Amino acid sequence: MAELSNGREGAARLAVHIDALRSDDQSGPIVRGSIFTLGSGEDMCWLRVTFWVGEQTIFQQDVMVQWPSIRNWPHELEWAVEHHSQFGGGFGPESPELMIKMEPTYLEPTLRDKPEEEYGYEVLIGVDTGIAAGEFGVAGEGPAMRFFPTLEELRQFACDIKAEARFVRLLEGLDAAEFDYEAARQMWSFNLLLNAIDDDDWSI
Repeated sequence: MAELSNGREGAARLAVHIDALRSDDQSGPIVRGSIFTLGSGEDMCWLRVTFWVGEQTIFQQDVMVQWPSIRNWPHELEWAVEHHSQFGGGFGPESPELMIKMEPTYLEPTLRDKPEEEYGYEVLIGVDTGIAAGEFGVAGEGPAMRFFPTLEELRQFACDIKAEARFVRLLEGLDAAEFDYEAARQMWSFNLLLNAIDDDDWSI
């Protein structure tokens, strides 16, 4: 289970739990409400999203998301942090049932007086209820929770969701191989350097 909370106890505690349930093994097109997906069902994952207030569950829904959204999120998050971006760092439009948006912020009171280079993070996690209900179109409307996690808490949350989904896929015998974006970027830079050396006829 992946959990993100406001770090408080008792009735003031807010939390979201995300559990990986299974992959979608349908063959051919997958239709869910207004969502139509072509290709293999191996690229789809089912997650259970639960919102908590205190010790009470106030909302729970199973959502279907694309595996690449889960796999890529930690990398998208690191890119957004590195570039102080107000865009990215969350799930893309390819998985509209689970809305995860992150941006640097000063809204959290304990961060207001810190220097400009020190950012806090605002994370909005929501569920589009219309898709499961079969409504036409994606409205991006539904229950949501807002958190102000530390960067380490946010990284852990992203990695926990990914680990959960990878474990489920491995149990099902599906390919859950990791794509090393950093290694790929370094190889791309190395190839550019080799091309420059060849073009300029440098000698080592």
